[in-house]
Amino acid sequence: MIQPTYEFERPVVAHPTMVYRDSISGLYGVKKRKNGRILTKAKYTAISLYMNHRGYGMAKIDGPWAIVDERGKAKTPFEFDEVQAGADEDFSIFIVKKDSVYFLLNEKGKRIGSKVYDEMWQDNYNFLRVRNGLNWGIMKMNGQFLLPVVYEQISSISPQYFIVNANGKAGLRNDKNEEIIPMEYHQIQGVKVGWKAVRNNLIDLYTVDGVKGSITDLTGLYPYGNTFHDAFMMGKKHGKYGLINRDLQWMIPPIHDTLIRYLEYHRAEKDGKWGMYNNA
Repeated sequence: MIQPTYEFERPVVAHPTMVYRDSISGLYGVKKRKNGRILTKAKYTAISLYMNHRGYGMAKIDGPWAIVDERGKAKTPFEFDEVQAGADEDFSIFIVKKDSVYFLLNEKGKRIGSKVYDEMWQDNYNFLRVRNGLNWGIMKMNGQFLLPVVYEQISSISPQYFIVNANGKAGLRNDKNEEIIPMEYHQIQGVKVGWKAVRNNLIDLYTVDGVKGSITDLTGLYPYGNTFHDAFMMGKKHGKYGLINRDLQWMIPPIHDTLIRYLEYHRAEKDGKWGMYNNA
C-alpha cells in the first residue's frame, strides 16, 4: 500500500495547493500554496495529494481512506482499506481495496468494470497485474485485458512481449494476446539473437517476431565476443561449437572444440588444429 507523504514547504511550481498541519489539533488540511488560503479545514488524520497528474490523492479520518481532489475535497466515501494511484499516457485511475478485494475507480470515484480481484497492482510498463486465485492476467488502465486471468505466472519482457506459464509449460504472447511462441516449452528467455526456448534441456531459437529458426535442439547457447556490439551468439550442438547470427543461421558451423573472438576474425580449434574465420 502507498503510504501518505506530507509535503509542507518544499516548493513545487506545478502544485498550486499543499497540505498543512494544524498546530493545535494535529490534523491535516489543504491550503493554497501561493497565498495560504484554507481550502479544506484540518480534519484528516492522514492525507497525500498529487498521486496523479491531476493532483488527486487520498485522505482518511481515523478509519478507511477516500479519494480526494487537489483541494482536499472527498470524491468518494471513506470506505477503502487501500488506495493506489495508477496512470499511463491516456488514463489516470485508482486501484482500491475494500472488503478484501480490489477494483478500479476513475478520478471521479466511479467504478471501471464490474469485476473484483484478489490482488492488483501497476507494473513498470504501466499495465495492471491482476490475480484471482492462483491465476494472473494483465489489464490496461482503461480496464481492457491484454491477457486473460488464466496464467500461473506472467513475466513482462517489454511492453509488447510477455512470457506466460501455465500447467508447467511456458509460451510467449504479445500485447494483442497473439501467440508468438507456443506453450510447449519449459523455459523461454530473451537473448541477443531473438528468443531461446528450452524443452527437455534442448534449445530452439525464434526470431523476435516469433518465427522458428532452422537451428534447433542445441545443448547450449552462450554470449560471445563484445556483449554490446557483436550481433551473434555461440551455440553448442553434438558437443561442438559454432556461431549464430541474428538471422538464426550458422555463420560458423558447429564443428569446433574452441572459438575465440578477436577484433577482425575468430580463432577456431578443431581436433587439435587451429584456423581462422573472418567476420564476413
